[in-house]
Amino acid sequence: MASPNDLDSSDEGFYADTPRGIFTAAGTWYHTSEALLEEYAGSLLDEVSVTDLLKKAEEWLSTPITLGVLSLAVALLLVPWWLAVLTSVVVYVLWSVIGPSFVSLTLVPVMRVLNTPWFQGLLYVFVLSILAAQDAMVALGAGFIGFVFFRWRLVTRALAPVVEQLQQKMYPLPPPDQVLRSVVIRSAMKHNTGLPEIEAMERDILRRLRKSD
Repeated sequence: MASPNDLDSSDEGFYADTPRGIFTAAGTWYHTSEALLEEYAGSLLDEVSVTDLLKKAEEWLSTPITLGVLSLAVALLLVPWWLAVLTSVVVYVLWSVIGPSFVSLTLVPVMRVLNTPWFQGLLYVFVLSILAAQDAMVALGAGFIGFVFFRWRLVTRALAPVVEQLQQKMYPLPPPDQVLRSVVIRSAMKHNTGLPEIEAMERDILRRLRKSD
């Protein structure tokens, strides 16, 4: 699956508005539409485009993988390899569950950099070089395999049943919709724009979810 950073910088083609919802080029499905966003957040869209809202949501949705990758790299330098692997998995699961509640527009630009493959690749070249110099070959192998498993979303697929069950207990909405809702609310606060219909938007998303089941 592509990350938002793997996409063209142009807004054209970043998402498609369909009868089933909004699909982004990164493969994310939001159970809403341009029409609903305009109906419930029309005044905000005078300040911020739908594409900008979606891009911020995409960056935040990438943070569990990013934090898992970063925590593994750091932990490999500090603790035994098996504990580093366990730490990265715990960080990934915890942030996948609680991350949608802590969307921060201030941190989005930082996460945009941390989410990039080139940043993560350079970090791992540095970390694995240190491990090789220390002749810590098992830790080096764990770091390489862990990086591949995170970047190829193999960790996501393996842990999906656990993560999704925990997420359902935390939020009424799927994570993409929860994050987009948070981005909309925080963007409205930033631009001092009211959102009197935001709860109605949530009800419409839930209605769409029930119809798709």
